[in-house]
Amino acid sequence: MVSSAIFTAAVCGIDNELATQVRREYLRELVWANVALLPGYAVLCAAHTLLSWPLERRRLARGTPPGAVRPFSRSLLAALFWNLALCFSSLGPIALWSTGNLDALVRSLDVDLYWLIERDLHVALTGIMLLLVLFTAYDAGCWVARTARRWPRAALMTGGLAVGLLVLGTAWPAWRGTPLPRARRERPHILILGSDALRADHLGTYGYPRPTSPHIDRLARESVTFEQHHSVTPSTTESWTSTLTGLYPIHTGIRYMFVTREQAERISAHPRTLPRILRERGYETFVSGDGSANNFASVDLGFDQTSVPDDERVSSLINELLATTHPLLTYYLANPLGERLLPAMKGSRAALHPGRITADFLEELDRTAASGQPFLGLLFLRFTHPNYDVGYPYNKRFTDAGYRGKSRFSMQFDPDDLIQGHLEGLFPPAERRHIVDLYDGGVSKFDDTVGQVVEHLERTGLARDTILVITSDHGEALFQPDTALAVERNFFGGDQLTHIPLVIRMPDRRWAGARVRGLSRTIDLMPTLLELSGGPGASPAVDGVSLVGLIQGSQPGRPVYAETGFQFYPLNLPGVELPLPERVDRMGFFDPSDSGRLVLRPSFHDAILAAKHRMVRTARWKLIYLPARPSPVYQLYDLSRDPSQREDLSGRGLPVFGRLVRHLDHWMETGEELPWSDADDAAGAPP
Repeated sequence: MVSSAIFTAAVCGIDNELATQVRREYLRELVWANVALLPGYAVLCAAHTLLSWPLERRRLARGTPPGAVRPFSRSLLAALFWNLALCFSSLGPIALWSTGNLDALVRSLDVDLYWLIERDLHVALTGIMLLLVLFTAYDAGCWVARTARRWPRAALMTGGLAVGLLVLGTAWPAWRGTPLPRARRERPHILILGSDALRADHLGTYGYPRPTSPHIDRLARESVTFEQHHSVTPSTTESWTSTLTGLYPIHTGIRYMFVTREQAERISAHPRTLPRILRERGYETFVSGDGSANNFASVDLGFDQTSVPDDERVSSLINELLATTHPLLTYYLANPLGERLLPAMKGSRAALHPGRITADFLEELDRTAASGQPFLGLLFLRFTHPNYDVGYPYNKRFTDAGYRGKSRFSMQFDPDDLIQGHLEGLFPPAERRHIVDLYDGGVSKFDDTVGQVVEHLERTGLARDTILVITSDHGEALFQPDTALAVERNFFGGDQLTHIPLVIRMPDRRWAGARVRGLSRTIDLMPTLLELSGGPGASPAVDGVSLVGLIQGSQPGRPVYAETGFQFYPLNLPGVELPLPERVDRMGFFDPSDSGRLVLRPSFHDAILAAKHRMVRTARWKLIYLPARPSPVYQLYDLSRDPSQREDLSGRGLPVFGRLVRHLDHWMETGEELPWSDADDAAGAPP
């Protein structure tokens, strides 16, 4: 999202440092990217010419007297029919009026057209489109029959092209076979499903009153649910790197989202990531996702196959912009042919076919299972990430029908406000409530995806061989006090940035319905899955621990240590001055030595680390470290009495304060935890 906003701002002429760099250094790439679209237009022109030639030839043979309107109108109408046929065959009969198509129209017009679906009028419109296609096919057939003797080659080419286009659009999905899984195996498959910025407290199984997650709630009754699972960093790239290595960010070296080439190469060479260890055990590993999963393109964590957009590069951002500014190509070539001809169409096809990523992921899952190998599959989606553009019906599921603000169908703000740090105060109370409603719609969309995957596992028999995990990378700040929407910023207002779901269903339904109240961390998932899949758990080089002992009650939970991600803009607190080195556009640049990837300028590395907030959270206490000037500030909260963190107890002289400061300082310097027990939690409690 950040990179897309930056590039859009650059093309629109907004004045910031990154925009200036794009205009100065990448203008040639932008021009050539537009030139590269010419083959797509050539294909469309050729198709229209061949398909329209029978009608135009007949009109030209008769001659058109000056001022005659009817013959021209008939030819224009016929050309429109062929046009609809091309578009229809490209998108497919269902996709022509899919929610993806309609969502795009609604966003551009800012008009609610979903009544077409709610009143089933889309069915009638689809029928009309089918009739138009049949008419064009009949017209082509008549021309072929009349001219087959005189021009057999031309007739064959035209008729074949027409039939081929129609068949390609309507039958393409049927050509993609679905292999059947093999018999039950000794080593289980591992399947991880996640949604970006998914808060645990917005799921029914975690006590949320809205019906956002019936499928996950049902799954939780067959699984073990960790009630206090926390991320060690509320930023996607850093979080997934820690999750799949079992290491804190200080040990992975991935400390912010704008990863440099040297940092990426170091972690890419790390031999003990979860995918690499499982590959050594005979697993095939793959990851799929939308724009939120682009971190897997930036940082190689060892997956055999990575099907995610690499949209942190200038070239990818250009393709994304081209798909927006060339709608004809978007609608005609949003298909497999278009993806091969024009890489820019890949993102458009995913947008117009909202379920495509999940469908492709399930096909890869089936293919791998049929090969006889166990698999590790990870599907990561952005349904609960700003701008909460989740489409119909989810953008109306929980929202107020009477709301008419600017964020009616998705959260709206000027991209440059993020770059310049002007998000504070942009959203009035009514809009804030509406944005939370949109967020819940995203939760519901992810829940339906989970339901789709679970149903597929049950139908194919894979459920009996698969460890299924539901989780996230971090939470989300939804306008809690002292928070906004930039998730990486701080740990104020409660646990909303770190508290995420973790639901694990075992193939044999072991621990079905169990609820684990002890603390767990994202770094614990890797050793847990290694143990559950039949191998050894954590090694000395891993910061996390297997959670099997916590499930069985043989070991307690461990404190949660966490650090913030990239600070986009400073947070002003009364009496506290918090540093920020520079605006984001001045700290990052598109690195030509790394294919134009957006990275942090090395000169800002130390300053970015120094600006991080840190925290340690036990079962009862949370201590927050603020890098204030001239000296750091610590805040202490008793979560058992004050879960929203409104009363700072750091000045009360509690013995627990000094111990937590020592623990947090030691972790900040070394990345190592000091022992902490339940007795330590109870000591020094306020009267």
